[in-house]
Amino acid sequence: MINIFNLYDLIFNLLIQKIILFTNYKSSLIFLKKLFILNLKTVILMSNFKFSRKLTDYLKKIELDTGREIKFFESLDLGIKGITAAYNYHPKYIQITLNMENPRSIGDRERSIAHEATHGYLMHKLKFCRPIFFEDVDDDYKRDVHLLFTMIEDIIVNKIIQDNGFHPFGHEYLPMVTEEIKIAHKGEEEGEKFYQRFTDNPHLEALLMISRYIIAWGFLRH
Repeated sequence: MINIFNLYDLIFNLLIQKIILFTNYKSSLIFLKKLFILNLKTVILMSNFKFSRKLTDYLKKIELDTGREIKFFESLDLGIKGITAAYNYHPKYIQITLNMENPRSIGDRERSIAHEATHGYLMHKLKFCRPIFFEDVDDDYKRDVHLLFTMIEDIIVNKIIQDNGFHPFGHEYLPMVTEEIKIAHKGEEEGEKFYQRFTDNPHLEALLMISRYIIAWGFLRH
């Protein structure tokens, strides 16, 4: 799935900006208190989350092969509506952020976790590259580039998790592609209504549709 921004960097940058703007000690303390509560609510270490034996063994294998611990966090915003898990690059460990309020079956949720952990395997074990941007690069451009990298990686990731006993796609994937074909025949107006379920950005809508076709093609081809 799509790599979202590192939440720690966001919080740190926001903290620095607010401290600079505040002119009195009391205001700074109020802001820090609010930030601490936000951090507790949106980023929670998932140390007590129960996994199946199959997923547990697979995650341990990735940790052993990469030399990186897998850490789980929780957030309600993973960047795109409807996704359950997202891989976040971190140089010292494999970070997976979960949206536990997104209704999914246990099998689909575990497949998503295995999928995102495998992105970490590609990065830390197989030494796949990742995009690094200049400071003045537009956020929309960064998102598009990350999506491009994710499309390519997903072809390999889906094969790897299939070889380890997980379904390469979630149960909703093929019905989604089938629905997209029907919508495409109905025209652009119907397409815009359909993709509003996932994003308010028409450009991102098109990229998401293309990515699903590329991933399906790549999986069958390679």
